[in-house]
Amino acid sequence: MRASQILEFGPFRLDPTEERLRWRGRPVRLRPKALALLRQLAERPGELVTREDLIASVWPDVTVSEATLSDCVREVRRALRDPHDAPRYIETVRGRGYRFVGNAAAPTAAGPRNSEIPFAGREAERGALDLALGRAREGQRQLVFLTGEPGIGKTTLVNAFLDDARSEEGLRIAKGQCLEHFGEGEPYGPVFEAIERLCRDDESDQVVQILQRHGPTWLAHMPSLLSPEEHEVAVLRAAGCGRERMLREFGAVCEALATTGILVLVLEDLHWSDPSTLDLVAALAHREETSRLLVLATVRTAEMRAGVGALGAHVRELLSHRQCLELPLEPLDEATIDVLLALCSGGAQPPGELTEWLARRTSGNPLFLMALIQWLVETDKLELGSGQCRLRADLEALATLVPDGLRQLIEKQIELLSEEERDLIEAASAAGGEFAAASVAAALGRKEIEVEEQCERLARSGTVLRASGLAEWPDGTVSAVYTFVHAFYRDVLYARVSASRRVHYHRAIAERLEIAYGSEAELIAPVLARHYGEGRRPERAVHHHAAALATAARRFADSEAGAHAQAALAFVPRLPADAREPAELAILAAIAPVYLRARSPLDPGAEQNYNRALELCDRLGDSSWLCPVLWGCFECCAKRSQLEKSHALANRLLAEAENRGEDGYVVLGHSALAAALYSLSRFEESLAHARRALELYDVERDAAFAERIGQDIGTLSAFSASDSLFMLGFSDQAWQHVQLAIEYARAAHHPYSEAAAHCSAAVHSVLIGDGDTARSQAEAGIELAREFTFPLVEGIARLVRTLVLPDEPATWTEITESVQQIQSTGEGGTPHNAPGLIALMVEAFDERGLRPLARNLLAAAFEQAEQNRDRNIRPFLHLIASRLAEDDESREREIETALELARSIGARNSELAASLQLARFWCEAGRRDEARALLTPVVATFSEGFEHGDLLEATQLLEELAIS
Repeated sequence: MRASQILEFGPFRLDPTEERLRWRGRPVRLRPKALALLRQLAERPGELVTREDLIASVWPDVTVSEATLSDCVREVRRALRDPHDAPRYIETVRGRGYRFVGNAAAPTAAGPRNSEIPFAGREAERGALDLALGRAREGQRQLVFLTGEPGIGKTTLVNAFLDDARSEEGLRIAKGQCLEHFGEGEPYGPVFEAIERLCRDDESDQVVQILQRHGPTWLAHMPSLLSPEEHEVAVLRAAGCGRERMLREFGAVCEALATTGILVLVLEDLHWSDPSTLDLVAALAHREETSRLLVLATVRTAEMRAGVGALGAHVRELLSHRQCLELPLEPLDEATIDVLLALCSGGAQPPGELTEWLARRTSGNPLFLMALIQWLVETDKLELGSGQCRLRADLEALATLVPDGLRQLIEKQIELLSEEERDLIEAASAAGGEFAAASVAAALGRKEIEVEEQCERLARSGTVLRASGLAEWPDGTVSAVYTFVHAFYRDVLYARVSASRRVHYHRAIAERLEIAYGSEAELIAPVLARHYGEGRRPERAVHHHAAALATAARRFADSEAGAHAQAALAFVPRLPADAREPAELAILAAIAPVYLRARSPLDPGAEQNYNRALELCDRLGDSSWLCPVLWGCFECCAKRSQLEKSHALANRLLAEAENRGEDGYVVLGHSALAAALYSLSRFEESLAHARRALELYDVERDAAFAERIGQDIGTLSAFSASDSLFMLGFSDQAWQHVQLAIEYARAAHHPYSEAAAHCSAAVHSVLIGDGDTARSQAEAGIELAREFTFPLVEGIARLVRTLVLPDEPATWTEITESVQQIQSTGEGGTPHNAPGLIALMVEAFDERGLRPLARNLLAAAFEQAEQNRDRNIRPFLHLIASRLAEDDESREREIETALELARSIGARNSELAASLQLARFWCEAGRRDEARALLTPVVATFSEGFEHGDLLEATQLLEELAIS
């Protein structure tokens, strides 16, 4: 084996190149000679290495005795926590030498075993333990209770602390384990174990001598430490001694052991201890003599907080007199899990979704975390090691899976409970990860007070449940609330419940909650929907999913609204035949506006939903949803530039609204017609309908319509008026209506409409050359769009903002990202305003000297304008083409085409822009009289907007021509 080969054995990793030994990722202190000795043995596993060979290899130039070699072997064994009488790594071959019996091998990429997960985090707790050790070093006896739930890492932290502390000269560690007993345990059992371990590690027999001098009563109970004759004498000496003498003697033994160095007494799982051991711990804390003693006890949080029994009494007293320190361990956070995964992988950055999923699934419990990581690696769902941390599975598909090892551990704990307790927590698993005792009582058909008392007892034990507050229901019920200590417990318990019992539990819980909440049931609609769904009551499940959908839509929680819609639709086939289509219509009509704003009208799902809803309206003769459904169909067609179809739908919408006599829908109908007519370049008619809509609009009355159509209708109407006014040459009035749109959106408290209004204001500002306003309006739109997740609006606003920013590398990155964001919302088509957006980009690229890219984009804009039959944008595109023209003839031809197109559709603003460019061109060619003759009558038709944009420049040019 090569000398530089890294070796792994158990939780240890030996790196000869770095001359370092690590345990679970943390360095272990070893002197150079001890490290060299370990290396000599580990590189020759299974071979006998004689004492002579070891001395020659480790001390090649020095003469040393075999006693020095023995001392060095003891140091290595202490570092490896390897008892000489039951070795795991270094075996003594009496009279000859030593043999490495551990399984040393080069590291592999198979991922860490459960015991090999490196230690991570707990810096604050480690610091507190180091501080306690320092105080003990100064003669201040210390008692520390390390508390936490099962599996939280109490033992791991103790071991890591002890591994670092072992290097201290003269330090002794006595460690005992309390065991769970079914009946009375052995008095002082863990303390006897700690003393015996200490004696085994002490090859000088000094501990036994101290016991003979200061603790003969204790020695009488440990025959393995004495010869038969010595033990017989010790028993005689201890005859008639009582409890007080044993406590006094042990205190004296501890103080004697601590005269030459610190004594650390570790008692694991003190919550299972016998009463005598608890009395001894308290007695050690009460002694006033100075002593370099640190008592470190691990205790489960539930027992510590419960404050009952012998442990609770001692803890209360010691805390009140400040004679102990409680050091609680909290679950690992995502940052620590991230570090842990990086250590396991050899430095790779873990995927963010893996860290978040592990934290959520295990609640940060290290035991469960280790088991889950190991299971992911063993089942080839995670590649971990050799610098890799790569997922190979869909984590959400593993949401309720429990690794077999964890399942067996949890099942074992469950089986220790009584049958009545098992029935209770199984019913609770149907109620959810967090539940009210009253819900479980309803599932079991038992009295609430009995169930609550039983839950409280289980919570005090801390094995399965923990208390988490009170629930007050609208009917006056007050019930204690409990939580499973981990999601794994709930999953294992729920898997034990038969299908028929699950149905019964869920249905009983749903019925109890529905009665409790009464008219306020919508507050817990998602909970009721889940329970009725699992309880095989599809009609109630659909009802409550629909209620949850409506609430989510009002809160702009679009992903949750979509999830409830899909869940409700999945139950529709289970309804009675005559109830299916009405239920489907209500769900589709409710979710469709969400799709409009979340996915854009170009998403195939939005169009399919609206078309299906319209089909159901016509078939069922249901007019209650007809107007909002017609609006949605119109939006989908309009955004896809299906001009005639959208115009027909707008006419039908207005006719239906007027027939019903509902002013709100009449406003909507006029607004739809205004938009349809604008797309057909019928600006005067469009403006008339937009103004009629604004006349009828009542912000208080019509704000509710936003829930059904996804936008505020006053804001929409103001948009339509602004667009037509701008094309007709009334730029000041157009800007006033943009501001009116923002005002209406705010008054309606509708974030989507407000974000869209800011976006429209930004575009308008770009068109009139007001870059500062364009940027501020775009940023306002981006902020709202990000807060409420409106990707299409955010993409357009980001694009507009980049067009007015300075030429920076970040700008080009954002242009690419914003275009991709716009495209991602329109998988089924091209946005109707895409040519205009592309045209703005062409101008920006041309100004920055990127003419080839600008020409390519312009060609795409012409192509999309042709596909969309967009006549309104074509004059603007030809004007841009004139700027990119390679010769004067082409330039003049493009401008004249733009002018002709603008006049053909009555777009005065576009006519002014084309006339201004042509006049400039003619001035450059010396045709100044023709320029003045062209521009003068065009400017004369305008009555406002002289302070900015093309009209300001045209006026200034005419003044120059008049002077010349």
